[in-house]
Amino acid sequence: MSTIVRQAVVDHVSAFKFSPPANVLAAARTDTAWVSSGARGFSRLRSNFHAPLLILMAGVSLLLLIVCANVANLLLARAIARGREIGVRLALGAGRGRLVRQLLTESLVLALVGAVGGLLVASWGSRLLVALAADGGRIPLDLGLDLPVLAFTLLLSLAAVALFGLAPALRASRVDLATTMRAHARAVGGGFGATTGRRMPAAKLLIAGQVALSVVLLTGAALLVRSLRALEQQPTGLDREHLLIVDLDVGARGYPEARRNALVQDLAGRFAGIAGVAGVSYSENGIFSGTESQSSISVEGFTARTPDDSAVAYDQVGPRYAAAIGARLLQGRDLEARDNNQTGYLALVNESFARFYFPGANAVGKWFKTDTTSVLI
Repeated sequence: MSTIVRQAVVDHVSAFKFSPPANVLAAARTDTAWVSSGARGFSRLRSNFHAPLLILMAGVSLLLLIVCANVANLLLARAIARGREIGVRLALGAGRGRLVRQLLTESLVLALVGAVGGLLVASWGSRLLVALAADGGRIPLDLGLDLPVLAFTLLLSLAAVALFGLAPALRASRVDLATTMRAHARAVGGGFGATTGRRMPAAKLLIAGQVALSVVLLTGAALLVRSLRALEQQPTGLDREHLLIVDLDVGARGYPEARRNALVQDLAGRFAGIAGVAGVSYSENGIFSGTESQSSISVEGFTARTPDDSAVAYDQVGPRYAAAIGARLLQGRDLEARDNNQTGYLALVNESFARFYFPGANAVGKWFKTDTTSVLI
């Protein structure tokens, strides 16, 4: 498989109009092809959101542990309060195993009620979140509760019962009949129950676990909020405060290219005529859209060490694009409408591009080549 892929890549690179560097061809001949199962389909969203969803699941798991520890503490306190009832059952001949099964059944009913409520909230909440994210549009996501989701919820409920319902049940079944009856007799006579001063190591352990997990969860949430604030304040080189982005997918409506270009020009003219608009331009991919076009380039005097050194992301934009998005030009000029009448292509490049491919030199007026044409900076 790797041999076939390598040869296909070499043939593709060799078909370029320019001669690729020898090290790029050597890297293409040693590339390894990775094969994965297609049974679950292929989605870039899965690879993009795999790590964030794992972080989200970790936070949800910690929250679930905190809630389960809280419920276990309440069950433990309730079981101790039912000491007389359990003592009477034991005195009448009930076995300890039977009492444990009864208490576990009560915990199971509580867990199942919580699971059903959680499924209902998840079904309603997921649709609400998708509706908010769609912003009036439509996101093709299947939000139905399938069999794996229901099975996972059931297994999680059983695990919660086993972990946090068993300890209170075992603690409640270990009752000293004589002590329990004497405590009840004193309580009936107006005295204080012996259980009021009883120490509960399990309860203290659960409380300590709750506090520890809460600290971990709050610390992670604080770091996440701090990271989000840092991203919001990260300088992008654009005037985000006065920038309005309009997204149009006219290609999906079946517009031919000529009609599409006419529509873009008409909309740009109408937007420019609105009072308070400082500049209007357009682009194929758009900024902050998460999509980009990619190509391999060749720069005279630059030697690529790896194929990634020749890979660049680009976007096809309209006149006065830098001025419209509020980008500050360090050198050169912005694109103009008259540039459409020139032969060849013109490009605006960022500072990182200029430093990487033209270190110590002025990039304005330089050329680079793609696999199909030459481009002037």
